[in-house]
Amino acid sequence: MKTRRMFKAIANFILILCVGHSAWTSRPLDRFDVLIKNTTVVDGTGAPAFKGDIAIKGERIYALGKVSGDAGIVIDGTGLISCPGFIDPHSHGDNGLLKFPAAENLIMQGITTFVGGNCGQSQAPQKGLSFDQYLAMVEKTGISVNFAPLVGHNQIRSLVMGNDFKRKATPEEISRMKEFVEEAMKSGALGLSAGLDYYPGEYAGEEELVPLTKIAGEHGGLFVLHQRHRNSDWPGTPEEWKYGVYHGPIEDVWIGRYRGVWEALEISKKAHVPLHIAHICNIYRIMGQH
Repeated sequence: MKTRRMFKAIANFILILCVGHSAWTSRPLDRFDVLIKNTTVVDGTGAPAFKGDIAIKGERIYALGKVSGDAGIVIDGTGLISCPGFIDPHSHGDNGLLKFPAAENLIMQGITTFVGGNCGQSQAPQKGLSFDQYLAMVEKTGISVNFAPLVGHNQIRSLVMGNDFKRKATPEEISRMKEFVEEAMKSGALGLSAGLDYYPGEYAGEEELVPLTKIAGEHGGLFVLHQRHRNSDWPGTPEEWKYGVYHGPIEDVWIGRYRGVWEALEISKKAHVPLHIAHICNIYRIMGQH
């Protein structure tokens, strides 16, 4: 799959930096595209930092350590640190990725890989656009970063249920949702994300989320969740919907976060899928003076 080639490139990049630097010397007549001299190298393995040079040819690190040769661009790295690009595991950078493929906001922070489609809010599937087609558009656009995509439950729920989302999904609707998850996972999604603190995901229960999450697990994926009740705002009516509403008894508002974490753990156990809880926080609130 196209997306998997991106992940392979990430692995190759890390592998090159993890090779013992003493073996990476160059021949005197080598010619490089970029040569970073006298920098402090942190290779990402946990080994101590060391002084050295980094030579780049094309899109690959060619030599690391004591490097001899010339380059089209020579950078003086004295007093600076060179290290593998940072990974942002919780980002919504995919929201503007097609419009801003250079992703300057990420690159200028040293982020070279990000996980997108979090909180149930992926850019696909959409009506007339499959997950595979979306990833093909991303690759054709030519982005500057490595993109690890999740498929969003809220996106799929909206596609299947439209504006009629203030209820439990029917078995037929859940079956359609499963088809979208299946297509996304086969196309290269790393897992299923969900946002249960806002619509339309706040109206979904375990009977909907567990079978969808199971499909992600069958393809080696994980479940990434913005838990329910993180804000624990109590609505006036069960029909009210907004960010962070709590549809339980008002006396339970103070332990809403606890219930949200418990629900996440239960879904993960029942689906036999690895779990990542986004925006983890203290699960109890201490009531003060009103």
